[in-house]
Formats: sequence, C-alpha cells, structure tokens
Amino acid sequence: MKKPYSECRFPWENVQIMADGVVKPCCWIDGAGVGNLNLNSFEEVWNGGKMQVLREYIERGEVHQMCKRRPCPYNTEPHFDL
Repeated sequence: MKKPYSECRFPWENVQIMADGVVKPCCWIDGAGVGNLNLNSFEEVWNGGKMQVLREYIERGEVHQMCKRRPCPYNTEPHFDL
C-alpha cells in the first residue's frame, strides 16, 4: 500500500552516494540527484538548493519532478517501471 508523499523522510534522514560522487536522497530518485561530492562538500549538498526544494515539495505533499515516474512507496502518482 502506498503511503502519503508527505510522510517521506528520506531527504531529512538519508542519502545515497554513488561511485561517481552523485548524491541522491533515496534509491528511487531518477537522474542527476541533488549534488555531486566531486564538486561540492557534503554540507553544501545536504543544505543546498536542490535538497531544500525537494523537502519543500514533500512538506506540501507535492511530488517533485525527480520523484515522478518512480516506484517509490510514497509516490501515489502513476509511474513507469524502467
């Protein structure tokens, strides 16, 4: 069963750091993530604009573009499994 998107806590409690330095707030995020540790510090990425905007969307219960079309347990919008 899907959970309300506003219950997602990943951008406040979690990150995934890929081998190429890309930082993603969870394993379901599509694309370039929210930053790259080869270009910025962890603190800059964690507190950066992309992460802040993602958190604001979640607080409003809106699905951010990087979360759309993903089989996330919080995303109740239609998605496509890749």
